[in-house]
Amino acid sequence: MEEVEEIYDFVPCGLFQTSANEVIQKANSTFLSWLGYTQEEVVKKKKWTDFLTMGSKIYHQTHFTPLLNMQGKVEEINFEMRKKDGEKLSVLVNAHLIRKENDSVEVVYYSIYRFTQRKQYEIELLKAKQQISTQNEELHASKEELKMNVEELQAIQNTLAEQNIELEKTVRTLVETQDQLIQSEKLASLGQLIANIAHEINTPLGAIRSSADSIEVILLDTLPNFPQFIKKLDDQTLFEFNEFIAVSVEKIDKLTSRQKRVIKYELIDKLDELAISETEELATIILDMNMQEEQALFMNLLKIDYPNEIIKELFQTAFQLSTIVRSNQTIKEATSRAAKTVFALKNYVGQDHTEEKTNVNLQETLETTITLYHNQTKVGIDVIRKFDENIRFLGYPDEIMQVWTNLIHNAIQAMNGKGKLIITTKNSETQNQQKTVLVSIQDTGTGIPIKIQDKIFDAFFTTKPIGEGSGLGLDITKKIIEKHNGKIWFETQEGIGTTFFIEIPITDNHK
Repeated sequence: MEEVEEIYDFVPCGLFQTSANEVIQKANSTFLSWLGYTQEEVVKKKKWTDFLTMGSKIYHQTHFTPLLNMQGKVEEINFEMRKKDGEKLSVLVNAHLIRKENDSVEVVYYSIYRFTQRKQYEIELLKAKQQISTQNEELHASKEELKMNVEELQAIQNTLAEQNIELEKTVRTLVETQDQLIQSEKLASLGQLIANIAHEINTPLGAIRSSADSIEVILLDTLPNFPQFIKKLDDQTLFEFNEFIAVSVEKIDKLTSRQKRVIKYELIDKLDELAISETEELATIILDMNMQEEQALFMNLLKIDYPNEIIKELFQTAFQLSTIVRSNQTIKEATSRAAKTVFALKNYVGQDHTEEKTNVNLQETLETTITLYHNQTKVGIDVIRKFDENIRFLGYPDEIMQVWTNLIHNAIQAMNGKGKLIITTKNSETQNQQKTVLVSIQDTGTGIPIKIQDKIFDAFFTTKPIGEGSGLGLDITKKIIEKHNGKIWFETQEGIGTTFFIEIPITDNHK
């Protein structure tokens, strides 16, 4: 039994099991050493999802858990885990769910493998293919040298047949692996977008909730006494009161905190001259309503022949009503922002995935992708559009969206959150006068170093840390463009930035 436990503890893959609430009940040393934790820190204290990155947590909730509950098991799902030292660990997760007689969850067994190990395996397969190809060439040379010897020639042919069978098996394995890696790259892109979209939806929702709460509090406080308050005002005062509110809601707050303090003291001095009580509160209200420059309006209200208590109530009510209007404007803007994001996501995931080319609206696909990355560009990155309108071409919309996703994502990362993203589209034509669309995506980032410029379209080539990039993004992008009978190239200057150019025929003349 001890030998079994020792094997469990030190197998070259992470093993652990959880209860129904996902708390880890048992874990082997391999799993703990990968993450940098001890048994005492993890077992019966942490859920396994505590180690997932935000994007992986979202994918776990929306896809992994429903699939596990439905099938009872899942295989080779890519997740990113966070180690104790903060570094990311890319893994492939397998899970098997055991239920009790009453169909409730009894235990879930997990096994995980480091994704870098799988990637190394694919590289070894590529090397094997190259070795077989070399052997094949050598065998052909041997055939020429030994063609006079029938028996030896037959032996060579038999060997070649066997090698070809092995080669076909290897090629099939490589093709299957490439398809899996391409799908993994697409899922990784979608995971990044989901994290952005979650923030992009939560931000306007938070603004809506805050504004709705403000409106509710003000209405509960103001409505009971509002009819009696209105009766206290004569027609002229009521007119000036309404005008004061109407002007206020159109104002935009442009003052710094320091400027507000200076203006507030000036307002207090002016109000003191009118012998009005609680001048500091009134000055604060005038500033909060951005009405400090509309002295004629607020001075008229201050000079009316009413007790100080009514004047104070008048300004307090004006502030509350203007706040309701401003909060409603915030709700409308936030709703519009959220609706635009949802519409963009619907366009992204709702593209036609058939094998037939369809009419692609170039501007629409670009705008959809830009919207999905709004959360990463809204602070620090200026997105400049230079679009020719109504450009359309025959293509595969879902694959074209993958191209824009890869290139825009790379451009944003190259700028480290600050710079200009310039996207240009126009009608063009090749030297043989074939009509094309030309798209350029320019960033003001760090540029591409000369020593790696001839490698960036190579499969598996990446400058990112292990676990943060598969090295397939630009390789997939190039293959998609070539599938559309187009071409992709770039211009770059270190310290200045990079521009990628994509040219695609408008019509399909290569069928």
